[in-house]
Formats: sequence, structure tokens, C-alpha cells
Amino acid sequence: MQHLAFARITWNLSKMFYREVRKLLVVLFYLVTWLAIISNARVLTTQAVTPTTKRTLRNSSIFKLTKSWTNKWQVRLFSRVGRFLSMDRNGSLSGVLHQNEIFEIQSFGPSVVRIKHEQTGMYIAMDSKGKIKGQKNPPLKDTYFYQNHEENAFVSFASYFHRKKNGLQMFLGVKRGGNVKYGRRTRAGQDSMQFLLLYVNYTTKPI
Repeated sequence: MQHLAFARITWNLSKMFYREVRKLLVVLFYLVTWLAIISNARVLTTQAVTPTTKRTLRNSSIFKLTKSWTNKWQVRLFSRVGRFLSMDRNGSLSGVLHQNEIFEIQSFGPSVVRIKHEQTGMYIAMDSKGKIKGQKNPPLKDTYFYQNHEENAFVSFASYFHRKKNGLQMFLGVKRGGNVKYGRRTRAGQDSMQFLLLYVNYTTKPI
């Protein structure tokens, strides 16, 4: 009887042991899978902001820029902070409460545009440091912007070629007081970098 009781106890302990081992293996499997997913996500995120990856994307057919504009439209740019974008004769940008200045947005690819001030003929340019100013003949790479669609019909303009050191985008933005923000001090989602396009005219280049 003692041997039988001992055998039963040993059998029960063995079953408990195997059940626990099986649970542990399942937990380890899910843990390894989760770590692999996190690791791949980090690799993809890192690749997304490296200069090599950005050059590859820009050299692909999808992101290739056209040599001349394909569509253009005249608009007034009204910031979400309640000010119109304005430019003086020296190319300085600011936000004003009342104005009739018109900007011409020229399309050079999927969501890639240049912004020209009609009255002065200057283009809005952002350099690698995030400084924004209107210029007659600026370096081309300083004048290209992504036109991103935000919520409630607003749009934002992020530099196409220049980014912050951490890989994040630099935006055209206007402060509530009217001053233009440095691109390095902007971030996605801010009211200051969202604009409503008040259309005046639209032109499509004949094929």
C-alpha cells in the first residue's frame, strides 16, 4: 500500500511538473515573438529616418519630382491660430489679422509643392537649420515642401529635404503673436503649423 501511495504521489507530481513546464514554454514562446516584433519595428523606424533610406525613397519613381509644376492654385493661407500668412518686400514672413496677399502653390509631385508669394515673386524657403524666409532665387531644395492633410480640412507644409537631427519633420508655422516659428521648434499636430487654404484660382498645365 505504501508503494502504491508513493507511486500515485509521484505520478501526480510529474503531471503537475509537466503542466507547469508547458505553461512556461508557452510564455517563453510569446515573449520571444514579442521581442522579435519590437526589434523589427525599431529597425524599420531607424531605417525610415536614415539619410540612405530617404535618398532611396526620393530617387524612386513614386517620389520623383517633376522638372516643372503640373498644377498650381492661388490661395490665401489662414493659420489655425487666427492669422493670415504675409510676406513683406524683404521676404520676411509673419502672421497678420487682415490681408489680401495671395500665395501660389505649385505642385511638383505627389503632395510636394513650392509656395510663391504673388506680390513679390519670392518663394518660401526653409534651410537646413529651419530658418524660413522668402527669396527670389533660393536653393531649390529649400523651397520644396510636403503638403500634409490635417484634420478638419487644414493642411501643413513640412520641408521636403530638411529634417531635424532626430529625423522629425520641420514645418512652416506662425505663432499666435504673428511671428514665424523656426522649423526646428515645430512638431506635428501644433495649431501654429496648420493652415486653411482659401482658394482664389486653380490652373492645370496642358498636356
